[in-house]
Amino acid sequence: MQPGQKIEVQLVDAAGRRVRLGNVLANITLYAGGHLCYAFDFRPTASGGNADVDFIELDTQRKENGLYSLMDYNTPLTACDPVVEISVPGEAQLRKRQQGIEEWNSRTIPAWLLKWPVNGCLAPVQPKRVTLEGSLTHVDIVVSLPI
Repeated sequence: MQPGQKIEVQLVDAAGRRVRLGNVLANITLYAGGHLCYAFDFRPTASGGNADVDFIELDTQRKENGLYSLMDYNTPLTACDPVVEISVPGEAQLRKRQQGIEEWNSRTIPAWLLKWPVNGCLAPVQPKRVTLEGSLTHVDIVVSLPI
């Protein structure tokens, strides 16, 4: 990811119509040389089902995480591949992350733990790989309620 770049996520249904659902937590995974480098959270979606994150926000998260785990967060974002993955974790994944945070990193509690995301009301969501190009990359994420 490069300075000035921003990623905008919109929840949509299978027909491509906006899904107006707030408090859904999405993640972005960055790679370096094709290998997993970082995974960060977006802010939860607004009531319109949209969320965004820019280079400065992700780099701030990287630097803050580096205060506790320098060796894990020393790769600059600019060294990451232009292909990223956007995902929406399920309830089980969120519970597993919560357990890890409480066990290993209780000093820095992410905001989503204070207001639990509604991800659990969604059917499993297929991750989406996109290539960051230009200053804004828009990503539609298809979601649905479980049957």
